[in-house]
Amino acid sequence: MPSPLSEPSGRRGRWRQLLLIAAIALVLALFFGLGLHRQLSLEGLQRAHGALLERQAQAPVLVAGAYLLIYVLVTALSLPGAAVLTLAGGAIFGLGLGTLLVSFASSAGALLAFLVARTLLRDLVRRRFGRQLAPIDAGRQLLSHQPDRHAAGHPGVRERRHPAGPVARPGRHP
Repeated sequence: MPSPLSEPSGRRGRWRQLLLIAAIALVLALFFGLGLHRQLSLEGLQRAHGALLERQAQAPVLVAGAYLLIYVLVTALSLPGAAVLTLAGGAIFGLGLGTLLVSFASSAGALLAFLVARTLLRDLVRRRFGRQLAPIDAGRQLLSHQPDRHAAGHPGVRERRHPAGPVARPGRHP
């Protein structure tokens, strides 16, 4: 069964890549064209700090959602300002909630960056490093055909049935 992240096929896959490139180009043009890169600085954060705190007090869920979305986009597209956004999270939401929001947003952004790079650069990397990637692909094939033996993350661990549900335990495979 092919992976949902498998290689795009034919004309349809090319159109998806072109659409993704166009969307990224649009976001980059807006980011730099509107001068948002100047707002994501320590000076910009200091200027807006009072207004951000006031807005956060009025609509905390909306501000947290906007913060998450902005942080994910900045991280996913590797735009300048992620460090300032991290500081802003603590300054606006406090240590606990700020840390939680930054953790989720940075992880989601990193995942999106990986998926974008995989989608756009897959063919180039495969052409350049195909021979070196062959053992990795072979290992991936093996894992996709034996999910029960590798479900716990280690080939020496297998799943045993338990009244409370499946439990991973070390052991030999039959």
